[in-house]
This record gives sequence, structure tokens and C-alpha cells, in this order.
Amino acid sequence: MTFKALAGLTFTSALLLGACGGETTEKKENKTEEKAATKTKEKSSDETTTKQSNIASENHVYGSMSDNLKEKGLFFIDEKNNISYMGDKDNIFQVEKEIDKNLGITIDLDKNFLTEHAFDYMEDDASMVQQKSENEFVYESKKIGKKYDVIFSRPDGKIVERIIVSQHQ
Repeated sequence: MTFKALAGLTFTSALLLGACGGETTEKKENKTEEKAATKTKEKSSDETTTKQSNIASENHVYGSMSDNLKEKGLFFIDEKNNISYMGDKDNIFQVEKEIDKNLGITIDLDKNFLTEHAFDYMEDDASMVQQKSENEFVYESKKIGKKYDVIFSRPDGKIVERIIVSQHQ
């Protein structure tokens, strides 16, 4: 009889341990599923934040256009400030600011003035990463993860008549 009692006790213990082990496995699976769901939520939240942070400001290259611009062919024009925007309402490809040639603006004497005007169409954290030539530069905004091409247009080789800021090619 002792053998039967011992065998029964062993069998009962095995069943009990098996049932408890099943609960532990189930709990582990639930925790794993919860962790996966949390990671998915965090990942989608990070992607949303990244997408939102990659959006440029209004009337900046890579950004959207304000409603006060007049459409003229391929361009949207701010007549008051002599600025032409090329692109669509949601994504500005290029901005051109005309400068009166009678002002006699040159790169040698007025580079800071020209750069300040170029910054009007780039994000505020943009910094120069390359100087291609005396009048062509590449800037980068880490905030939106984009680069800009900046050209100080000098048709006569001296006087700057236009500042061009465009998406980097």
C-alpha cells in the first residue's frame, strides 16, 4: 500500500507541477505579447514624431506654401516681396528672391546680408556643409534631415540679382 500511495502522490505532484508550469508559460506568453505590443506602439510613436519633425516650416524649402501667394504658371508669387516659389502647395522645391541690381549687392561685400536672406527660406538650424564655388553653397538642417542648395545669382559676374534656395540635388 505504501507503493500505491507513493505512486499516487508522485502522479498528483506531477499533475500539479504541470498545471503550475502551464500557468507560468501562459504568463510568459502574455508578457511577451505585451512587450511586443508596447514596442509596436513605441515604434509607431517614434515614426510619427520623425515624420512630424521632418516637416519644414511654412514658406520654407521642403515646406508648404501659405495661402496669400498668387499662382502664375509654374510659380507661386509673393509680389510684395519679389519672391517666387516653385513646387506645389505641400512641398516647395525652390524659392527665388529678387534683389534690385541698382543696390549693387556683391558677394565680397555683402555675404552676410545675402546669407541672412537665404536663411529666410531654410530651417533655423541650417548650417553650411559645403562651398561648391564662390556663389554656390550646400546647407543642412538636422532638424528635418534635409539639405539645401543656395546660389547667389550674378548674371554679370559681379552684382547679385537673385538668391536661390532649393532642395539639394
